[in-house]
Amino acid sequence: MKIFADKALLPQGWADAVALTITAMGDIVSVEKNTRPPPGSKTLPLMIPGMVDTHSHAFQRAFAGLTENHATRGGNFWAWRRTMYALLQRLTVIDMKNIARHLYIELLKGGYTAVAEFHYLHHLAGAENIPGLASARALLSAAEDAGIGCTLLPTLYRTSNFDGQHPKPSQKPFVLEIDNFIHLFSILNDDISQNTNQALGLAFHSLRAVSPDNIKSVLNQIKMGDSVIPKHIHIAEQEKEVRDCLAHTGTHPVDFLMNKIDVDHSWTLVHATHITPHECDLVAKSGALVALCPTTEANLGDGIFPLQRLIDGGGRFAVGSDSHVCVDAAEELRFLAYVRRLMTQTRSNGTGGHAGTMLWSTGARHGAAACGRKIGVLEVGARADLITLEMGHPQLTGRRSAEQILDTYLFGGCNSLVRDVMVGGKWVVRRGRHTLERQAAQAYQATLARVID
Repeated sequence: MKIFADKALLPQGWADAVALTITAMGDIVSVEKNTRPPPGSKTLPLMIPGMVDTHSHAFQRAFAGLTENHATRGGNFWAWRRTMYALLQRLTVIDMKNIARHLYIELLKGGYTAVAEFHYLHHLAGAENIPGLASARALLSAAEDAGIGCTLLPTLYRTSNFDGQHPKPSQKPFVLEIDNFIHLFSILNDDISQNTNQALGLAFHSLRAVSPDNIKSVLNQIKMGDSVIPKHIHIAEQEKEVRDCLAHTGTHPVDFLMNKIDVDHSWTLVHATHITPHECDLVAKSGALVALCPTTEANLGDGIFPLQRLIDGGGRFAVGSDSHVCVDAAEELRFLAYVRRLMTQTRSNGTGGHAGTMLWSTGARHGAAACGRKIGVLEVGARADLITLEMGHPQLTGRRSAEQILDTYLFGGCNSLVRDVMVGGKWVVRRGRHTLERQAAQAYQATLARVID
């Protein structure tokens, strides 16, 4: 298959008259610039690589908007977490799939073509004998149905705080012993071995929930030949977490992790909100990626990550939608840029050039690295994951350059601009519609009607 576009965002920047040749398996095998399509061929006005959602908890979409009664429930992360725990008491494996499938369709329509699913709901009603397997397979099946690329991150969770406290009753759905975790990973690796749109990584819930010795044990036992396994961890999201870490280890979370574990480019540190300047420099030097989730971090009142310092140090960042109070890639990137502008009191994007192009290219490319998949770029060897925009939208009137169009998409407040979405060489959204969206919405609504109290 060959597709043509008047304008395309390539790794080197914008190019004119681009043709992509895509195999039946969904891989890009040639990229030609300044080409003339054959007479009668359809030409896309503009195409860009799909965005990567670097951090997702699919089930949390179910209670987005239900934790805003701060007057009676308390207005912090820990109160929000109690609402999450309450929902889990009623959630089944089938519910998990219904929620995830609907969410993944929303993400596709919001400009994402791949998601890293940080999965720690290992024990749900309707599960099989092997801990964690049924719910993990439900997520992979939901991603397959929706047509979104997925890196599943089965997550180790063993304790409730740094001092090794036993998990609370409300945390039992998350808990896996290390042997069970290794076994789960092995089965899932076989499950996805033939699926070119899926990959597998490792997640350690947090330093509250997993000790450095636990991490070392897992890393010593899980090998995948020459493949680099993506590794993700929540870290330094909350000030209480930092205080507890200091009390029990004498140092800050990122420092503690890096003193105990060889953190390199295969690691993704999620949030890292409350890191010190020294820790930020360590992260940049290590090559580790920071996954920022601006809308969730704002919704929870987490705090603000020192993004400018990371950029100045040559560090890497990408975005995720986390709790899914937002399912729109443009809005996530816009929020990230606006918070940075408020912090620096400038409108510079830190690297020069157009903000939209820089943010989109960076988010897609670095997000792909966090997923351990060849996506996020339109180049030979990558998966054909891309989106097109609705060029007839009134807000795009007068935008003559591709840079202005992408800037307007991100900063013009018109989030309905995603028109067509391709994942692995297959169109999964056409003219803003997904073929399964009505069916998925009905199943999602039925699930919410049962589990929401």
